[in-house]
Amino acid sequence: MSKRIVWVLLAMLGMSVLIPASCNKKPTEPEVLNITCVSRDRQEGLLGSTLDSLVVLVTDSKGRPVEGRRVDFEVVQGEGKLSVKSTLTDASGKAYTVLTLGNRSGTVKVKATLFGHDKSVVFTATAYAPASIPCGGEGLSWSCGGRGDSEI
Repeated sequence: MSKRIVWVLLAMLGMSVLIPASCNKKPTEPEVLNITCVSRDRQEGLLGSTLDSLVVLVTDSKGRPVEGRRVDFEVVQGEGKLSVKSTLTDASGKAYTVLTLGNRSGTVKVKATLFGHDKSVVFTATAYAPASIPCGGEGLSWSCGGRGDSEI
């Protein structure tokens, strides 16, 4: 038998071992991830104020934190500005953003979505205008919490 035929036979023998091994491989199941709020929801503040961090936790199907997953944050109702709109989870599986309330009173909702998955959570905050309490008397007026001048 020539060397060439021997090499061809050895190559075919090797392929016959590799092909069944790769065919018997089970397909990987889709990754199951969860996203939950871990910071305080329903925060309140004055117009233009910065609230505490909005924090989400990304875990796998066994509840273990998952690092390096992209989370997108978006204001979906009301007026506000986010410190970051997209970030990766840290080693503890957490992703953070900070909401600064806008200049309009009312409800502000921020949606955090796990990129590539159909899972999200929504944070709700409320923005209030400063109170203006007129105080008065003869020659005396004062506005508490407003931007107006005081007179005594």
